Amino acid sequence: MAVDTVWKSSNKLQRLHRAALKELDLTPTQFSVLASIVYMGSLHDKLTQSMLTQYTEMDKMLISDIIKSLVFKKLIDKEKNEEDSRSFLIRATSLGASTVNRAIKIVEKMDEDFFKPVEDKAQFGEELNRILSD
Repeated sequence: MAVDTVWKSSNKLQRLHRAALKELDLTPTQFSVLASIVYMGSLHDKLTQSMLTQYTEMDKMLISDIIKSLVFKKLIDKEKNEEDSRSFLIRATSLGASTVNRAIKIVEKMDEDFFKPVEDKAQFGEELNRILSD
């Protein structure tokens, strides 16, 4: 498989996600971060920006910019961490949680349609996970 095939497939899926998430005023990256905040928030009472950066494996400046935009959209709250003045605690608002739940349904349906031609989805998923773990 040629590298450009992977690149083109990834770009096509991102374009589809961008178009579908536009109705919710979310970019695909904002969606990923918001979904991660909701998920991580269910596991941790005190979710920090640093924990989110580690979990998503995204650049900390990118995370910081996305958090600012999600706070502006009232999808998350950000507050000083009383235990560590250098960090902030973040959590989804009720609007953020309901928005991400709607977005998940949209993205899952889109992914299902996009990957429909893949014959052995289990094998495909295993191979992608293997690539990510190397």
